[in-house]
Amino acid sequence: MSGEEVKSYVKCFIKTNRLHRRVFELSVNETGVHRSQHQLLMHISVNEGSSQKEIAEAMGVSTATIAVTLKKLEKAGFVQKAMKLSDNRVNRVALTEKGKLIIQDSQRIIQELDEAFFEGFQKEEMDQLMNYLMRMQDNMLEYANKKGYAENLIHHCAPDKTKEGEKE
Repeated sequence: MSGEEVKSYVKCFIKTNRLHRRVFELSVNETGVHRSQHQLLMHISVNEGSSQKEIAEAMGVSTATIAVTLKKLEKAGFVQKAMKLSDNRVNRVALTEKGKLIIQDSQRIIQELDEAFFEGFQKEEMDQLMNYLMRMQDNMLEYANKKGYAENLIHHCAPDKTKEGEKE
């Protein structure tokens, strides 16, 4: 395979990723929250009661970034903070009813987007695509390890090797 062929494949892959992300951003904006706020709401929805520090660590961002975004979400009525009883320095974050409605809307949007993204694909094609993508992730992680970059990758960059229906 020539360098130009590889370059065209990578370019197409990146363009597809950017297109998906942009359509997702535009769709999520309909809920009234921006992408970063949405990511935080989605994280809180599956990690209810996490502290700001725990959220920051899990999302790979600073606690200051989380604090700013949480303040906006709290002001808008999407989240609420409560002090941990055993430690007044720790705030636990939870969704409000308004926040839960955003999550429901988001789940509908994600399902619609996923269905549109893979419209016309057969199960066998999807399985083959998954295999290719996982191999690409493995290749990138191997390359990062060789270059000494692995410690700089946030945990969610690692491929998810769980099979459908399995829990980690």
